[in-house]
Amino acid sequence: MKSKVLQKNSLLFLLIAIVFIFIFSSCAEKKVEKPSAAEKPIESPITEQDLLDIEGLDLSDEEKQEMLFKILMQESEKFLSEGEIKKTFAVYNRTLTIATFSQRPILVDKINNLFSIVDPLLLEELYEMDVFLELEPFLIYEIGLNYMMEKDFSKAKHIFTSFETKFPVHDHYADVCELLRLAKENMFNNNLIGCLLPLSGKYGEFGQRALSGIELALQDFQEKYNKKLVILIKDTGGDKKRAVACTEELCEKRVSAIIGPMVTAASAGFVAETNETPMIAMTQKKLNILEEKYIFSNFITPELQTKALVSYAFADLNVKNFAILYPEDRYGIKYMNLFWDMVDLVGGEIRGVESYDPKDTDFAKQLKKISGEYYTGKDDLKKEEQEEQKEKEVDFKAIFIPDTSTNVAQILPQLVYNDIKDVYLLGTKLWHRQNLLEDAAGYNNNAVIMEGYFSESKNENVQRFAKNFEDLYGNAPGFIEAIAYDTASILFEILGSDEVDTREGLRNQIAGSNVFDGVTGKTYFDEKGELHKDLYYLTIQNKKFVEIKR
Repeated sequence: MKSKVLQKNSLLFLLIAIVFIFIFSSCAEKKVEKPSAAEKPIESPITEQDLLDIEGLDLSDEEKQEMLFKILMQESEKFLSEGEIKKTFAVYNRTLTIATFSQRPILVDKINNLFSIVDPLLLEELYEMDVFLELEPFLIYEIGLNYMMEKDFSKAKHIFTSFETKFPVHDHYADVCELLRLAKENMFNNNLIGCLLPLSGKYGEFGQRALSGIELALQDFQEKYNKKLVILIKDTGGDKKRAVACTEELCEKRVSAIIGPMVTAASAGFVAETNETPMIAMTQKKLNILEEKYIFSNFITPELQTKALVSYAFADLNVKNFAILYPEDRYGIKYMNLFWDMVDLVGGEIRGVESYDPKDTDFAKQLKKISGEYYTGKDDLKKEEQEEQKEKEVDFKAIFIPDTSTNVAQILPQLVYNDIKDVYLLGTKLWHRQNLLEDAAGYNNNAVIMEGYFSESKNENVQRFAKNFEDLYGNAPGFIEAIAYDTASILFEILGSDEVDTREGLRNQIAGSNVFDGVTGKTYFDEKGELHKDLYYLTIQNKKFVEIKR
């Protein structure tokens, strides 16, 4: 009997030594390059042989575990009474690794009681130490609760999301899911929307026009839904730094989404993406080149125009062979390349490409080359060869000219003069100007022009929008007013539903499957945020622009 007591006392002594080793080793931070003498961890007096000796004692595993649990709990009480909070947590961290199912509730109560009396900053310090692995879910949970109490819902969302990912089977998991939902709800105010526009500066006119479209969209929304929306409008002045500051301010106010901006979209978009705030800008620049999740742009782009032109010519007009005549400037070169790429994509063929100086007024040389009639006129070229080249038929059915209506009005008559007849004339929205009707009368009947908004469309949405706008402002709306109206309406329509309660939910409603039928055509954004939009196809009849019915 005496021998067995001595064995148990020896075991108790050894277990206490082990406890101290675990405590001091777990309190030491991982990334210490060269600790000072005072900071050196206590060297273990326990060897592997000692541990083997313990295993050899005449005690059951349950008895060994129960004894170790009691010793650890006693040591935690000792450290707590001495005010050694970190050491107390270190003991709890170790105890969690050996506690049985029946012991765990007792231990968890101890941990929670300690959480209730310690400084929240200490909890964050312990969490950052990254050594209390068993305590980590408890620390995360408690830190998240503190953030909720402080109404810092953004931080609460971040840390609860971490818990949800790391600990899907933990005791606190169900509570964390509910707290995460509440944090997201409090972060999201679906009655509050931000708006960034250049209301002053050199782009002020465009900003003011866009604002009028947004105001009309708000008026129409409030007539349709029994819900109040508040729009916080910020003037970017067309300045990048100012746009960034305005975006940060809107995000701090926890707006549900942002309309705009226009010319400073890239700078503002970075801030919105960082804050996970959906933004629908109004620019033709590609914004999601890094696959940003929350940034969209609603505008008529070069890509949309060239794709629509080629698709219509290829599928509806049965044109397979094309020519391109373009100005040697940034606009012309960009559109030439996009158009050519699209023709290649659909399986068509480019039969001729020529450029010209934007200041040129005589295009005979380029047109002769495109038509195949160009020849040197030298004496060594036989007359019959010259005649053969002159009589050669034009081998394309459509010609694309990405230029202003002023230059195009000079080019179109010269096409006929150089025997380029009965071909389709393909143009961008720059053709949609009154002077093309007047200055190229009789030469523009085969035109196919892309446009983002056509006020004379028979579409009921367009007619209603045009009438309401004129009634409100006394003048007819243009493309800027229309695209701003549609951009705002997309967000308003989604926020009209109470089902969307987070920014992520709003983002997912914008992208993916919803088609928005607006005054600038049917619009939707794919899962990557890329814009897809039905444009207006115009032609010229009786000196008027008319919509092509498809």
